[in-house]
Amino acid sequence: MSLGLPIGLPAAATGAATGAAATAASATTTAASTATATAMTCDDILWEPVPLARADAASVFDQPRLEALGGLVCSWIDVGQEFVLAYAPVDAAQQAAAIADLDAAGLTRVDSPEGVRFLSRDAIQASPLGGEHLFADGHWYAVQVLTITGDGAFIVPGTGEASDGVRTRVLEAVGASTAATPAVPPAQPGAAGDALACDELGPQAVLDVIDPALRDIDDTLALQADHLGFDAQRFTDLGGTACTWMVGQALVWVTFAYAPVDAEAQAAAIADLTAAGLTRTDTGEGVRFSHPAVEQAQPLDGQHLFADGHWFVVRQLSVGSGGAFVVDAAPADADALRDRVLLALPPAPTATPAPAAQTPPPTEQPEPPLTADEPSVLSGLMPAGAAPVTVASVASTAGTALVLAALVAIPNRLVDLALGALAERARRRPATAAPGPAERIRRLVRRIERALHPVAGIAIGLLAAGALTALIDPRAGASLGTLRLAASATLGYAIEGLLGLLVVAWLLRRDGASVAVRFRPVSLLFVLGAIVVSRVVGFEPGFVFGIVLALVFLRRSARHEQRAALIELGYLGAVGVAAWLVYSAVQLNAPPTGMLGLLAVETIAGLTIGCLMALPVLLSPVGELPGRAIWRRSRWLWAAVLVAAMALVVWVVMPFPAAWDAVHTPVIAWVVLLVAYTLGAAAFWVAVARPFGRGADAVPGPAALPD
Repeated sequence: MSLGLPIGLPAAATGAATGAAATAASATTTAASTATATAMTCDDILWEPVPLARADAASVFDQPRLEALGGLVCSWIDVGQEFVLAYAPVDAAQQAAAIADLDAAGLTRVDSPEGVRFLSRDAIQASPLGGEHLFADGHWYAVQVLTITGDGAFIVPGTGEASDGVRTRVLEAVGASTAATPAVPPAQPGAAGDALACDELGPQAVLDVIDPALRDIDDTLALQADHLGFDAQRFTDLGGTACTWMVGQALVWVTFAYAPVDAEAQAAAIADLTAAGLTRTDTGEGVRFSHPAVEQAQPLDGQHLFADGHWFVVRQLSVGSGGAFVVDAAPADADALRDRVLLALPPAPTATPAPAAQTPPPTEQPEPPLTADEPSVLSGLMPAGAAPVTVASVASTAGTALVLAALVAIPNRLVDLALGALAERARRRPATAAPGPAERIRRLVRRIERALHPVAGIAIGLLAAGALTALIDPRAGASLGTLRLAASATLGYAIEGLLGLLVVAWLLRRDGASVAVRFRPVSLLFVLGAIVVSRVVGFEPGFVFGIVLALVFLRRSARHEQRAALIELGYLGAVGVAAWLVYSAVQLNAPPTGMLGLLAVETIAGLTIGCLMALPVLLSPVGELPGRAIWRRSRWLWAAVLVAAMALVVWVVMPFPAAWDAVHTPVIAWVVLLVAYTLGAAAFWVAVARPFGRGADAVPGPAALPD
């Protein structure tokens, strides 16, 4: 599930000016980054005040780790949920260590244009590093959303949009700080000119490296062409230098080596040193590697330090009759080499940052296409038990269901009255009168339906609905993942629509009714509309509507129509709830992986969403929908069924607040949209029915347009 926060964060802002907050490698820049992190507050990291309670500390998230890096960790609590926003400046070594830990924790890595992402894809038990992470611009951004139930705390999966929002806010603050206090950028590979010569590495310091017990008053230094097995080529290939001197009387060889490294080269070097058995120590200066004991010389032995965008090595060998053995240098020797190299390198030009006001705004980057083994938005359906069952949650569900039922039912009823008035006028119109535009469109649709063979029409309808539904994922494109999503939707619609209507038709035929199943081309507009709304507002798992088939009565019967409506709606409700329970059992016990596993579980998820989302739509007492038959039978029965259907949708498909965390449309916009729809429906009814004055039409019942 793509989760931002239910606090108004514009989580769709996925880009930022990457150069505005680059991590400085020198001590001065590191201090500036830390100062910036300390200067920010939890209110600064938000876009607007939020009606949530601040927590003193995160209950599960690894808060001490990011705070030790000079970062900021903020947490808020709500009923049954906890939200954590965090960031910290990191250098290459700290980033490599964090990435290794996230890999070990089982998070999914995604390399994106913004940076390296790690995502918790499933609703798993909460862990200190669960959630979503982004490494970019020399920072580590993290967001953790927890659902807290009686069974424990569970991670609410994310897609990375929330961490993009944190990044945008942090870069705004960090960019302003660096504009006020310019810092010298770190030395980068290739930016310092030619590699230093051996006499610039400070050969006079060689004697300082040697163990005093091995020194001799007559020691002399001789630069050697042979590095005694040391991998000097690796350093020269990286644009650095490796030099070895022999100390004559002591029979000791000392090697000084350095090279500029980027994050990728440093990670590769660290992996090789770890494999060689050297001991790693993370210090304030950087990442160190050293030998645990004296041993036979190897290509990468010695005292290593990764700091300031460079790799520094000091190696001391004692040569005797048994061969060359490492006599490890001290960490201070590597520190001294670092100081000499950085002093000898040509100074990098001082950065002249642009004023904060001129920083280009974040630009949205396209998401990578959905892959075959990557979950789609359908996997964002929350399983049973993930949302806490409390008095407050039950009350909010009931209240929301009542409000939505009223806001949908009233304008739908007005639209139906207007359509009824139009139908009545059409029946009164003389046969010689030319048909209006609406009637011509209706006749064209009917001709298309009659021209299609029933089986071909059903197949076309299901495939078209499945293909359109695949567009509900923002990552949809020409990929196997999109094809898999389309297949899941098509299979779900076949069970939801085709199988359901075949069951209804079979039961009605046993009662003497004459019915058939047909494809309704106009219904594809509802499928497309649901997808557009889901994409525009950012709602996940999305509004899925796949009812593209309908039951056609060859002989009209009010009793059979009412029975068909009750059976169809009961089937959709029962299948939707059963599919949700199966989906929940799978996701909470053994989340599937791979293309076939995701195909199966997302078919079940799509079936759940499609069945339950179809209930309120089909209950509208408009045209030939099943809700019209129930409305004509009993207004109270219709109202009770509509409220129950809305409650199922709210509880399962869009539980508050979890399913709305990523919705970047403000609540007021939803209210305005529903009010506008109600006013528009009322205006349509007034314009058509003319209920006021002498020319008022008789108000008909629910519209029953003739075939």
